[in-house]
Amino acid sequence: MTGIRRLAGILLLTALAAGLTTPSWSQSLEREAYVAVTDDAGEPVAGLTEEHFEIREDGVAREVLRVRRATEPMQIVLLVDNTQASDSSIPDIRRALTAFVEELGGDHEIGLATFGERPTLRVSGTTDVAAIEEGIGRIFAVPNAGSYLLDAIAETTRGFARREAPRPVIVAITVEGTEFSYAHDQHVIRDLVSTRTPLYVMAVPLGGRSSPLGSVEERNRAIVFDRGTRESGGRLIELLSDTALPERMGRLARTLGMQYLVTYARPDVLVPPERLTVTVSRPGLEATAAPARPLGES
Repeated sequence: MTGIRRLAGILLLTALAAGLTTPSWSQSLEREAYVAVTDDAGEPVAGLTEEHFEIREDGVAREVLRVRRATEPMQIVLLVDNTQASDSSIPDIRRALTAFVEELGGDHEIGLATFGERPTLRVSGTTDVAAIEEGIGRIFAVPNAGSYLLDAIAETTRGFARREAPRPVIVAITVEGTEFSYAHDQHVIRDLVSTRTPLYVMAVPLGGRSSPLGSVEERNRAIVFDRGTRESGGRLIELLSDTALPERMGRLARTLGMQYLVTYARPDVLVPPERLTVTVSRPGLEATAAPARPLGES
């Protein structure tokens, strides 16, 4: 009996020792996030280091390990309003798109699609600036066409998922007319988050005023503009006039091109966190963040 007890004690101590040296719940995994930081003028901010960033997941602080300039190519899709409501705005929309492409084209893959009447691909993702600018020159408003913006966002995220795009981004320019999309706001937001696709929306009120939320489709759009941009790590940029589009699109392109890749530690948990929050310690700066593909994930 004494020998059996001694053997049981040895086995217990061995198991405890193994548990103390390799506890799965105490291991940390490295995760990454693409972070855009702007000052109070909306311009991108360079020169930040680990000490400037604070990362929280579901409100729990994480250790920031490394910070560097994000140089990985982006896969950007520009969703462009060519509805009847956009008719008078088309010249400014073209100038805005050109400003964006001239800032980022060549280094990042850019595609062009419109959403008046139905989502339509105009230029497949390419680094060829001339091809994109040629597509921009062919954008015209479609008479009597309404907006299918949410359907266009849904189709774009599905395309990103099929391609397993490593760094997807959606930028939408819209003149807020009547929305006719079939896509539901919850599904659109879910797909943006699951594909790690930040959504940026440049919204120009129709006739200088926001369109009324008189239909289910327009309420869905308003929710995606609010929650979808925030929860995906993008931003809603509301403009008073379409004449501001070229300057704001150029500024957005500079911001995307100046993002940081922040690496941080997360404990190995059974249930992954739902919300990532990044703040910057320097006063007057604002950060938006989208999770990158976890290290080691294919």
